[in-house]
Amino acid sequence: MEKNITRSAIIVIVLTMASKVLGFGREMVIAALFGATALTDAFNMALTIPTLLYSGVGSAVNSVFIPVYDRFRKQKRDKSLVIRFILIGLVVTALLFVLPIGLFSKQLVKLFAVGFDDATASITAGMVKILCVMILFRFLSSVTRAVLHVNRNFVIPAMDGFPYNLVIIGVSFALYQKLGIYALVWGTLFGVASQTLFKLPWLLKTKMHGDLKVPSADGLKEILHLLPPVILGSMASQIKSVTDKMFASTLAEGSISYLNYSSRLVGLPQGLLVASIITVVYPSLVDYINSQEYDKFRDTFTKAINSMQFLLIPMVVGFVALALPITQLVFQRGNFDTEAVIQTAIPLRFYSIGLIGTMLSSFSIKAFYAMGDAKTPLLVSFGSISINVLLNFLFIGSLKHGGLALATSLSHWFGGVLLVWLLARKIGGLKVWPMLADAGKSLAASLLMGIVVYFIYNILMPLIPSGRLWAAVLLAAVIILGAGIYFLCAILFKAQGTNETKALIKKIWQKIFSQTEQGGKK
Repeated sequence: MEKNITRSAIIVIVLTMASKVLGFGREMVIAALFGATALTDAFNMALTIPTLLYSGVGSAVNSVFIPVYDRFRKQKRDKSLVIRFILIGLVVTALLFVLPIGLFSKQLVKLFAVGFDDATASITAGMVKILCVMILFRFLSSVTRAVLHVNRNFVIPAMDGFPYNLVIIGVSFALYQKLGIYALVWGTLFGVASQTLFKLPWLLKTKMHGDLKVPSADGLKEILHLLPPVILGSMASQIKSVTDKMFASTLAEGSISYLNYSSRLVGLPQGLLVASIITVVYPSLVDYINSQEYDKFRDTFTKAINSMQFLLIPMVVGFVALALPITQLVFQRGNFDTEAVIQTAIPLRFYSIGLIGTMLSSFSIKAFYAMGDAKTPLLVSFGSISINVLLNFLFIGSLKHGGLALATSLSHWFGGVLLVWLLARKIGGLKVWPMLADAGKSLAASLLMGIVVYFIYNILMPLIPSGRLWAAVLLAAVIILGAGIYFLCAILFKAQGTNETKALIKKIWQKIFSQTEQGGKK
C-alpha cells in the first residue's frame, strides 16, 4: 500500500508540476495581454463569485462522495449511485446556483465589490452571467474525479489542467483584439468545459456494477446529510478570498489583480505538493478508518505532515527572500510594468507566510472527513473566517493590499493549528512534539538558506548582462544553490524529513535505472 501511495504521489506531483508550469504560462499571457487594470479587477471578481460556490460543491463532492462510493463499489452496486447522483446533482446545481447567480448578478457584484464604480460593476455583472455556467461543468468534473480516484486512477485527473490552460491561452490570443477582456471570459468558460470533457471517456470506461434498478437511496441520503456542512466548510478558503477582494475593491485600482497574481504564485507549492499528496493519501485514510486500522491512519497522517512541511518551509523563506525577482521574471512584460511587479511582490511575501498553516488546515480537514466528521472543520472554518475579517480591518489601513494577504495567512495558521490539536484529541494523540522539533530544524536550515540566496542574488544581479534570459539563469542558479544549502543544513541538523526525502529520491532513481536496464536488455 505504501509503495502504491508513493508511486501515485510521484506521478501526480510530476503531472501537476507540468500543469502548473503551463498555468503560469497562462497567467503570463493574461498579464501581458490585459495587464492589471479595472477590467482585470472586474474579471477576477466575476470569476470569484461562481468559483466561490464551485469550490464548496467540488471539494465537498470529492470528500463526501468518495467514502460512500467506495463502499457501494465493494458492494457491487455503484453504477446506480453514480448515475443518479450526477443527474440529481446537475439539476440541483442549475436550480440552486447557476440560475440565481445569473439572475441576480448585479446584486451579487454590489455585495462583493462594494468599491466598484457603476461602470465597472456593470461590466462585472455581465461577465458573471457568462461564467456562472461553468459551475455545471465543474460539478460533473468533481464527480468524475472522485470516481477515478477511488479506482486509483490519479493520472487522468492530474492532467485536466492541460486542456484548461491551453484553451484559455488559445482563445485569449485569438480573440483579445476583437473581444478585449471578454476573450478571457469566454476562454475561461470553454477551458472549464474542456476539463470535464477530457475526463469523461475515462469515466465511461470505468467498470461499474449493477444498473439503475439497484437501490441506492441509502447512499444518496448519506451524501445529502453530509454535504451541507462539508460544502460550507470547503467554501471557507474562497470566502476568505472574496473577503480580501471586497476589502481590496476599496483600495487603489489594480489591488485585486495584485492579490490575484501573487496568490497564483504562492499557490504553486500548495497545488504541486500539498494537493497532490492529499489527493493520493485521502483514499488510503478512508480505507484505514473503514478497516479500523487507526495506527496506520496516525502513522500515514504524521509522515505526510512531516514530508510536506520539510518541503514547504524552504519555499516560504524563498518566496520572502526572492519575491521581487520571481514576480518580475514571471509577469513583467507587455502591460504589466515595474510598479505592478512591486505591488504584486508585497502580498506574495505575506501570502507565503501562510503556506504551512494552509497545509495543516487542508490535510486535517480531509482527515476529519475520512472519519465522517464534517461538523468540526465547519466550526473551525467559521472561526478562521471571523479572524480573517477582523485582521483585515486591523491591517488594511497600514499595509493596504499587503495587509489583506497577511490577514489571510494568519487566519490559515489559526485554523490549521486548531484542527491538528482537535484531530490529535479525537484519534488518541499524535506525535506533535517530534513534528515541531523537525519543523524547527527545517526552519533553521531554511533561514540560513534564505540569507545566503538573498545576498548572493543582490550581489550578482548588477554584474550580469541585461536581458530576461540572463535574469532567468541567475534566478534558477540561486534557487538551485539554495536547495543545496537547505538540504546540507537539514542533514547537519538531522531533520527527519531528509531521510524520507532521500528514500523517495532513491525509489525514483531505482525505478528509472531498472527501466533503463530493462530497455537495454531488449
